[in-house]
Amino acid sequence: MISQFRLSFRAWLMLISAASAIPIIIFSAFTLHLLEVKQRDAVYDFLGVQARITATQVDQRIETALATLHALALSDAALSGNIQALHAQSRRLAGNFTDANAIVFICKDGENIFNTNVDFGKELPRIGAIDSFKSSVRTGSPSVSDMFLGSVTKAPVIAINYPTKIPEYGDCILRLTIRPSAFNSIMSAQNAPKGWTFSLIDSTGTIIGRNREPEKFIGTKITQSVLDALADGIDGPFDAYTMSGDPVKAKLQKISKFNLYVAVGAPLDDLISGTRRSLIIYSVGGIAAAWAGLLIAFWVARHLNNQLRLASGASIALGLGAQPSINNSSVSELNAIGNSLTAASAHQQKVTAALAESESKEAELAAANAALASQTEELVRSNAELEQFAYVASHDLREPLRMISSYLSLLERRYGDRLDGDGLEFIGFARDGAKRMDHLVLDLLDLSRIERKGDPIVPMPIMPSVQLALTNLGMTIKDNSAIITTDDAIQHSWVLGDPTQIMRLFQNLIGNSLKYRKPDADPVIQIGGRHLDGYWQFSVGDNGIGIASEYFERVFGIFQRLHTREKYEGTGIGLAVCKKIVERHRGRIWVESIPSEGSTFHFTVLSAARPGGMTATGTDPA
Repeated sequence: MISQFRLSFRAWLMLISAASAIPIIIFSAFTLHLLEVKQRDAVYDFLGVQARITATQVDQRIETALATLHALALSDAALSGNIQALHAQSRRLAGNFTDANAIVFICKDGENIFNTNVDFGKELPRIGAIDSFKSSVRTGSPSVSDMFLGSVTKAPVIAINYPTKIPEYGDCILRLTIRPSAFNSIMSAQNAPKGWTFSLIDSTGTIIGRNREPEKFIGTKITQSVLDALADGIDGPFDAYTMSGDPVKAKLQKISKFNLYVAVGAPLDDLISGTRRSLIIYSVGGIAAAWAGLLIAFWVARHLNNQLRLASGASIALGLGAQPSINNSSVSELNAIGNSLTAASAHQQKVTAALAESESKEAELAAANAALASQTEELVRSNAELEQFAYVASHDLREPLRMISSYLSLLERRYGDRLDGDGLEFIGFARDGAKRMDHLVLDLLDLSRIERKGDPIVPMPIMPSVQLALTNLGMTIKDNSAIITTDDAIQHSWVLGDPTQIMRLFQNLIGNSLKYRKPDADPVIQIGGRHLDGYWQFSVGDNGIGIASEYFERVFGIFQRLHTREKYEGTGIGLAVCKKIVERHRGRIWVESIPSEGSTFHFTVLSAARPGGMTATGTDPA
């Protein structure tokens, strides 16, 4: 196909140049995409920071109001039950508190005792925001109401309720009502780009503070897109619309302990303008660079095409019996070709070509043999290093650890009476660390021996390995009052396996179920299996603490632990050993689990025919 597709040398060079530009174009596009994602994430982070800063300022304003009410509750008038003096003091505090509407004193039963907007002793209307009042009475904790109309001023306010006790009145509420202007100033003071919208909304979605046109929107519901996000509990940035219908990227931030939320909206045009500008700059630069490269390639192609014409003329001259010459070529290879054409005959060229081909094949064969010998030598060296590692792990590494443990014990015996409690504790920590290190070395050595030191894989019954594993774990099973059952299906199952390693596989999985049991329930462990097409699938299930789904792969990694060493002992290598054993048997292992309900580990092993003519499932084929 390619031999029939003929182009000029210049065209081929141009095609190669264009093809070489494709990876550059792909890389540039990928880089632009990463730039866009990075700038978008930076804007989203800034959006979240602005929301948190604003929420913190609102929370500080509320905490200041609560501190004022707390001081009022500890005043002499409050502690002595002098309500008229408390009214006068509350009126002074309300006058000094910026944007305060009134301070109200309410009994536990909801009776309105006084309101600083009304002279003491005069009749008062029923209180508003009754739900927040009831919440503070019920919980004994401060609360903030949704927006409502003040019972005296008939103006929109929110109430900050502070529970306290007043002599002769018992459990009462001191309430400070605040006008929305207290929050408008916070919304307007944020250091954000022009066009960003900051709103404070209550639990019903009513706007109680805003930086843009507050007089127009205070007391109205926020847009439906924000209400939906509030109902769905969306935490990250989301698409929304302003009260004017403009599309924005929005972020909701809850005010710590109260049902108030800060909503920050950034216009989409502001978010993408910087990215669009960067894309234009990089795109123009990339196109200019590509054009420059193509122009250079065109010039080189034209020059080489002219040089090839000289070589073509030399070939034609040789065919006509003339003396070819291309000594004036700027390409050194073409000059060499010209010299060869004038110095050799057609017969000599054929003989030289044949010899060159023979020598090339001999060189390739020699190189292949040398590579094979090098690989064989590398394999021998690698095995020797692996054996050396096993020796170091079993002797050279463990010997210093035993020496450390011995000297720690000697130090404790000789000088233990001179050390304080911390010193003895430190010695204990060091000894435990040496023991754990020794266990880690042994476990690493054990893991490395699975492939190298395993017994031959032969047809074998499963049940003797299962029974031996249960015998080895007998004391642990008894101590934990564990209930262990096996399916009838595996009683006569035969597989291709290493009996010792299959026993250890079951022992590790059963031991794992015993270790991670529920503290308030006896372990119940079910060992099951089923015969599938060409292999057995076994399972070990339990009623233990379970594993979260995001850790299903991680638990099979070497030294991977999901719990602290203080809570569950071990080095985190048991399941890694299980995986290594299963892989040696050409199977696979996985886990299914629901946290707090238990786990089931599954693994597969190739099935084998049972001696005496029985099938792998233990049934007579006749």
